[in-house]
Amino acid sequence: MMAYQAGNGSPGRRERCWHMITELDLMRLVADHSRLERYCRALEAATSGAPGARQRTITPMLRDMVETALELCARHGQERLEAWFDAEAGEPVAGALLSAIRAAHGSALRQCRELIATLERRAQLQEEGSATSLAAALLRGAIQSCRQAMLLEKLAIAQLAGERLTPGARGLLDDSLVALCEDQAAPAGAYRA
Repeated sequence: MMAYQAGNGSPGRRERCWHMITELDLMRLVADHSRLERYCRALEAATSGAPGARQRTITPMLRDMVETALELCARHGQERLEAWFDAEAGEPVAGALLSAIRAAHGSALRQCRELIATLERRAQLQEEGSATSLAAALLRGAIQSCRQAMLLEKLAIAQLAGERLTPGARGLLDDSLVALCEDQAAPAGAYRA
């Protein structure tokens, strides 16, 4: 990481030390988001099975997603953003973006955990029928919430990092954004390889 001083030294401006954000810095972000997106796609695919099979497949997969992907995304994302943008956190736009990302990750985690609890209660009661369509709608909402959190994190990095992104990092971030947007725009049942 290269560091340089920003600011013109005038009494009203805060001096801060920035580092350039490189491809290596972004690799964990891309890996975390790719892992979470794979879970999202697998969960979408699992919803097309028979109702009983869906129940047995989706609940453990969702629990695994929360424990191995979503929690890591939220924790690593927060650590990453705090390290890169701590100096900007007091500025209105940066502070709002960082707060929105924390809220988005928290919301995605909460939705997934509530869905797990709902699916487990349904399994205990052996409910089927109309509850299945409700669970599918809740699952779609939880998946969308995860994707929105990833998108917001990437857009915030693009906005806040600006010139601090090396050309390679900018390319990696842009490619990752395009892939995520294409995944979100794909019709239900159409999955990228």
